[in-house]
Amino acid sequence: MHEQLDASYRQAIGDARDVILLDQPRHRNLGDTLIFAGELATLTRLEVRVRYCATAFSARWDEIRKLPRDWPILCHGGGNFGDAYSLHQGFREALVEEFPRRKIVFLPNTFWFRDNSNIEHTRKALRVAHDLTLMVRARRSEAFAHQHFGQHKVLYCPDSALGIEANTAPYYLRHRAKYPSQVHILSRDDEESRREQVRMRPTDTVGDYRFTIPGRARWILSRLTTDRPLDLLPLGPVRDLMRESQSKLLASANLRAFLTTFQGAGIVATNRLHAHVYCALAGIPHVVTDNSYGKISEIYQEWTGHFSTAHWADNLQDAYEQAVALAEQQKSERDSGQPCPAGLIRY
Repeated sequence: MHEQLDASYRQAIGDARDVILLDQPRHRNLGDTLIFAGELATLTRLEVRVRYCATAFSARWDEIRKLPRDWPILCHGGGNFGDAYSLHQGFREALVEEFPRRKIVFLPNTFWFRDNSNIEHTRKALRVAHDLTLMVRARRSEAFAHQHFGQHKVLYCPDSALGIEANTAPYYLRHRAKYPSQVHILSRDDEESRREQVRMRPTDTVGDYRFTIPGRARWILSRLTTDRPLDLLPLGPVRDLMRESQSKLLASANLRAFLTTFQGAGIVATNRLHAHVYCALAGIPHVVTDNSYGKISEIYQEWTGHFSTAHWADNLQDAYEQAVALAEQQKSERDSGQPCPAGLIRY
């Protein structure tokens, strides 16, 4: 998958060796930070340097105007292209309006509009772009992009989080199960949720992404410092170093929360896409089910279903029951002294 993702990135940015990366995640949706880590890993493999990185709040158009025009502007990808997350969609549209003649790349996204009238609004906002590439991570989004935004280049490729170098075991993938037979249900409770209730054993746990108290404090500090303008510093190496440090601090605060979330359970049941991707990369046996509009099933069928630690379920209750069965199977094998099948442990 790295080869396909790398080739798609290179096709999108051309022969550029320096880029601008905007809309870095500043919220506590850890999946977006995992995507961001994959974006950086992919650019690193391509020997492309991120020369300017900012959130939607800290980006300054006047600063970007002073940067070389041959630096492509990359916009963070994920599942927020559409009308469900107005902040990020509005930022993309404002970016195109501000820099219509620059090379702009929207990194791999899923397209989702709840109101069809908003599609035309976005189409009009983007049509001023002279060199815009839309990267998509699912065939349905690819067809949608060709239908509604066909004047722009469209590239189909994997989700950027799959660009992470799992074989190098970065610190946030070093999962150790304290309770191998315990199942943790990681369930979202927002506009993408199917609002499912699960009957579960009292020994298992349920919740969303978790931060420790020090982790929450680190996250608040990193968010405050990342959003703080660097306007008092002149453009140059010191300012670049400060911006890079801010970016790393924010990403680290979120990535460490993955370990907090998954540190106890041996098996996971989830309806979060990047909980699934994280478990696949970290070698955690898990069962995944869909969100409200089919985003997860697309990625599973097209990209991640081949991970040996991943299993599919039609709903969250079924996912939980399959996870319990996996936990019991592993316990039986441990008790009998048999090694667990490799496919249940690592990809």
